[in-house]
Amino acid sequence: MRGRGGGTVKKFRIIDRYRSLWNIPAFIISFDYNPIHKSCLVLVSYFIGVLSYLNATANLKVGKVIVSSRSAKLKTGNATFLKLIRRSLKISSIEIKPGGGSVLLRSPGSFSIITKKTKFFYFLKFPSKRIIRLSNFCYCTVGKISVIRYRFNSRKRAGLIRLAGFRPIVRGVAMNPIDHPHGGGVGKKSKKSVKMSPWGKLCKKIHKVL
Repeated sequence: MRGRGGGTVKKFRIIDRYRSLWNIPAFIISFDYNPIHKSCLVLVSYFIGVLSYLNATANLKVGKVIVSSRSAKLKTGNATFLKLIRRSLKISSIEIKPGGGSVLLRSPGSFSIITKKTKFFYFLKFPSKRIIRLSNFCYCTVGKISVIRYRFNSRKRAGLIRLAGFRPIVRGVAMNPIDHPHGGGVGKKSKKSVKMSPWGKLCKKIHKVL
């Protein structure tokens, strides 16, 4: 991608999308930031000593106990089947197929609400107003995904932007003709009549006047 490159090495965190350890309570150790998806994760420790990363939902605190179970209470952070969720409850990290792992609604601030129930299927309404039918044996997590205000964090110096993977962007007028259609000429050159991309394609639609 143009204008991207460099940056520090990002550590990839393996997230448990399946909530594989069922009926085993776990307590939250700490919160962690996922730089790849720009979301918040929680590091949990199960009572059998296993550590795992999970998607963080809103209103979670360090030391709180969460569980994935069929008989789990409908509290934020717990995971259970769709058929046990009531209509007015916000849910996230939903499966498409039973046992396939969470696929839907994993981005920060996203959640869904059940609109209709049948014997074998549930209808979920997404933030895009789209309604999807899923099996009632798909599991989900109670609560909406936690939001990180990373957009409002000001980067104090240019070096922090370079470490994030952003490179400087040069104007096309300041380049040579071989590098950009706007380049070349002696001294300061006037703007081109037609704006073009570095690959010679038009940036705006031109209306032909007859």
